[in-house]
Amino acid sequence: MIDHRLSLVSTGDLPEHLLPDVEHTLAHLGWLGLSATRREIEPAADAPTALAVIDYRGKVPPLVPTHADHDHDAMLAELISGLQALGLATLHVAGAAATTVPDLIVADMDSTFINDEGLDELAALAGKGTEVAAVTEAAMRGELDFAGSLTQRVALLAGTDSDLIDEAQGRLTLTPGAATLAAAARDHGLRFGIVSGGFHEMIDPILAEVGITRCAANRFEVADGTLTGAVAGPIVDAEAKANYLRIWAPGPYTVAIGDGANDIEMLRAASLGIAFDAKPALREVADVSVNVRRLDIVAALLGLR
Repeated sequence: MIDHRLSLVSTGDLPEHLLPDVEHTLAHLGWLGLSATRREIEPAADAPTALAVIDYRGKVPPLVPTHADHDHDAMLAELISGLQALGLATLHVAGAAATTVPDLIVADMDSTFINDEGLDELAALAGKGTEVAAVTEAAMRGELDFAGSLTQRVALLAGTDSDLIDEAQGRLTLTPGAATLAAAARDHGLRFGIVSGGFHEMIDPILAEVGITRCAANRFEVADGTLTGAVAGPIVDAEAKANYLRIWAPGPYTVAIGDGANDIEMLRAASLGIAFDAKPALREVADVSVNVRRLDIVAALLGLR
C-alpha cells in the first residue's frame, strides 16, 4: 500500500459539484481508500482573504492486472488540469511526501518571493529602464542565456550612483503570502532559503524583515561610489541555483519555487518543483503550477497551514 495525498486550494468558494466529480475520478483510478477533509484557512496579515482547502489522504494498493490497461497517469493529469481550469491550485504527492512536510524549501526572489524585478527598478531610476527590462523579459522567457543577459544588463548601469540601490530597494514589495510561507516553514522547523539571480544589496534588507538568513545571490561591483557595470564574483545562474538546493538540503524531500527560465534546473533538481505565476518554459517542467499570486497557497498545498 502506498500513501497518497491530493490537495486542492481555492481563494473562493468551492463548487458544490467538486467533491462528487473528484471522487468519481478517484474511483476510476482505483483509489478507493482516500478520505476527504475540508477546511478553511483564516486570512493572514499579508494574505487578507481565507483559503478553502480539500485534502484527500489515504493508502492506495499497487496496480492490479484488471486495472493495468488504464492510463492512470493520463487520468490523473486530466483531473489535475481540470481542477486548475476551475482556478484551484492542485498538488498530488505519493510515498513519504504524502505524510511529511519538506526538509527544505527554496524560492526564487524576483517576481516570486517579491512582486518586482529588482534590477529593473534600479535601471528605471538610472534612466535605463526600457533597455534593461527588455533584456530581462527575454532572459525570463529563456530566449537569452541568463549569465550573458545579466552581464549585459549590469553593463548598462555603469556609472550609476550606488546610492540609488537603496532607493530602488525601497520600492520592492513582498508577494502576498510570502511572509506567511516563511513563517509557516519556520514554525515546522524547515529550512527555507532564497536563491536569486538578483543582488544581495537589494534582497537582504527585505529578507531580514521576514527572518530569512539563508540566501544566495549576486553582488554589484562598486568603485568610488558608482557601479562599475560588472558583477562581483561568480554569477548565480540556473545551475548555481540547483547546486545551492542540493547543498542546503538536510534531507531528501526538497521543494523549489520559481517563475522563469533561470529556475528550470532548480525545479528539476527538487523533489517537487512549483511554478509560481510562471513563464510557459517553467510550467512545462514543473510538477505543480500555482497561478494566483499568493504564496500562502503554497504553504497550504504543502500542509504547512
